[in-house]
Amino acid sequence: MKKFFVALAIAGLMGLLLLVAGTAQNKGCFPWQTAVTTGGGAFSEGDRSQRFCR
Repeated sequence: MKKFFVALAIAGLMGLLLLVAGTAQNKGCFPWQTAVTTGGGAFSEGDRSQRFCR
């Protein structure tokens, strides 16, 4: 039974690691969300683009 809990803990840590890696690659959004950038076009001065998750 102890081996089962160790395997479950390792699987949980691997899942958490994949979630963090997917979030980092998706510009701060969860992997199942879409990163949407608004503003900050080529001709905008001082208007910084903002990123939202949807």
